[in-house]
Amino acid sequence: MNYQDDRLEFLRVQIQPHFLFNTLNTVMGFCISDPQKAYHLLDDFAYYLRGKFDFKSIDEPILLSMEMDLVTSYLSIEKARFGDKLAYSLELEDDVNVNLAIQPLVENAVKHGVDKKLSGGRIDIGVRKTDTGYAVYVEDNGVGMSSEKVGAIFEVEGNSQGIGLKNVNERLRLHYGKGLEVESKPGKGTRVSFEVPSMPTRGR
Repeated sequence: MNYQDDRLEFLRVQIQPHFLFNTLNTVMGFCISDPQKAYHLLDDFAYYLRGKFDFKSIDEPILLSMEMDLVTSYLSIEKARFGDKLAYSLELEDDVNVNLAIQPLVENAVKHGVDKKLSGGRIDIGVRKTDTGYAVYVEDNGVGMSSEKVGAIFEVEGNSQGIGLKNVNERLRLHYGKGLEVESKPGKGTRVSFEVPSMPTRGR
């Protein structure tokens, strides 16, 4: 395994501890009141962990639909925790083998967008075919960010949000030579997007 592969493996295993703790607490809460719900949540959680620790395919393309399945498992768990405070939609125009990093972007939208908004919010995830490849976006109507914060979004020191986005940005640059685009307005929400070329090449 070379240096770039080592970095990719490190980025892949970045699982937020708060999500693990929140998930276990949510499941425990349903064990008595709704055991069937607890069972399904554990099933989603197991699928999520399998995807996160699938080191055999660390550097291999996966189907968009498989990435979306992982996202759906994650959102199902968070939906159980947030209830009506979380809504979401997924749009997949085509299925293709690509290296993606949608899951961390969705986690970021929940933690730093919807969770910080008193009334909750909505997350829209989409993959659309373009003339040159695929456009991928994760958009929320959460608390948003100032232009100054957007400008410093990939700075890690003292910035838990920056850690996740920086990792994704580096992974995309390694695979495709181009990273994330972040657009945000305070009180309106945030849109994070990236492009995947039809014939991707590893970044320089």
